[in-house]
Amino acid sequence: MYFNHPFFLLLLTFPLALFLYSLRPKKQTLSSTFSPAILKTISVNFQLIDKGLKYKLFLFVTVLLIITLAQPVLNHSSLNRKKKNIPLVIALDISKSMLKDDLYPSRLEFALSKIKTIMQSDSNLRVGLLLFANNAYVAHPLSEDKSSVLFISKNIDYSKVMENRTNLFAALEGAILMLKDYKRKNLLILSDIGSLEGFNDESEYIKDYNLSVNIMSISATSTYSSDDINVVLKKLQKNSQEVEEKDNKTTTIQLFYFPLALALFLLLFIYTYALELKNKSVNLLVSLFILSLTTQTKASVLDFHHLSNAESSFKEAQYTNALISYNKLSQTQDILYNIANTQYKLGLYHVAIKNYMKSLNTDDVFNAKVYYNVANAYVKLDKLHLAKKYYKKSLNLVQDIQAQENLKQVLLVLSNQRHKDSKEDKYKLPERISVKKKSPQKTLSSDYIVRLDKIVLSEEEKILKALKNRKPIIFLRKLDIHRRSKNVLQD
Repeated sequence: MYFNHPFFLLLLTFPLALFLYSLRPKKQTLSSTFSPAILKTISVNFQLIDKGLKYKLFLFVTVLLIITLAQPVLNHSSLNRKKKNIPLVIALDISKSMLKDDLYPSRLEFALSKIKTIMQSDSNLRVGLLLFANNAYVAHPLSEDKSSVLFISKNIDYSKVMENRTNLFAALEGAILMLKDYKRKNLLILSDIGSLEGFNDESEYIKDYNLSVNIMSISATSTYSSDDINVVLKKLQKNSQEVEEKDNKTTTIQLFYFPLALALFLLLFIYTYALELKNKSVNLLVSLFILSLTTQTKASVLDFHHLSNAESSFKEAQYTNALISYNKLSQTQDILYNIANTQYKLGLYHVAIKNYMKSLNTDDVFNAKVYYNVANAYVKLDKLHLAKKYYKKSLNLVQDIQAQENLKQVLLVLSNQRHKDSKEDKYKLPERISVKKKSPQKTLSSDYIVRLDKIVLSEEEKILKALKNRKPIIFLRKLDIHRRSKNVLQD
């Protein structure tokens, strides 16, 4: 611990001198030092605090205020426990040699399958896609949206950007440009170049720019396993953890509010009991009122803390932690609505419905949202009749397009189900009689499975679904590459 303004500590000599002066024999009084007006100000008529105790408390308050002015600070060095996203540029070789079919169905398609595995992995990556051959092209900047990177990689027309030569510097320089704002620089090269053997200039370039490079050779002579991508991802996680341990940031914790709070509390205590109240019960009520204010303030601070934790946990998809924090708060209608949303995310649809219904108020727009979410929960529970009921309740309050679409889908499924049931009743096969048991046996019938693929689609899912039905136009940004590999690989 240290002080930001240590020179204020010199003021401590004043209260220390007064304290030592107060230890003189009892014959000496303060009247010789202070005027009657000052003595009247710092005197208390209440029996609980005598003049000597009050004097010492004032000295202690002075010491606390001086320490507050000196601003004590505590150094605190710790790792950031929250996982940071690891920046990674995937450089895909688009030279014509990648069209060879020694790997099924081709080297390029095999490399794309590796990209798909990375995008579908449960890893904290911020991924960018770089295409390179003789030149370099940015297909997708670094992003946490791995589904978007995967979509772009699948829909590029590679036949229009294929080149005859493989320039390794195109991948290295392109990765440096994409990672210029990141301290850690990770590059995964998917190419048929094999390894960095013989690429001396490129190896020096990698060292100069502190670039962490992993090369996955895409050729028939290389060996592959289903775990090769996991090996690369584990290596990235390990390197990232080592960097974070080296880069521990020392944080400072301000401590001045502790002595300040104690000083204010003591002053409040002194002047509360300094009041010359005629009735002791009134004094007791004042004390209880002050205590209640302190308790309410503490409760409000804790509520703010729990609410902040709940909101951050919900955003990070840590729904269990969010639910624990929400349950610590006062169960207002807004909090009950948030609890229901969290329970919905956890799949606790029955209890979510109960809390949704408890959160209803006089606001029609809010109630429409509640009924809409209740209907969605009933869809998840496959109770479509109840879902229809609450979609209609929501639409009676607010005409929402999403609610209309979901209601149409529910009505369609219910209609098909009724049609299927009536058809089965109409063409029901006769019962067969068992000769041995002489009892009727029903023929086996398949159960009707309700599929609700179109129910409760998010806006992002709707956009991606629409894009899948058409050929997207993808723009590539060409980068300026200043160096060329000496041993350029020919097609």
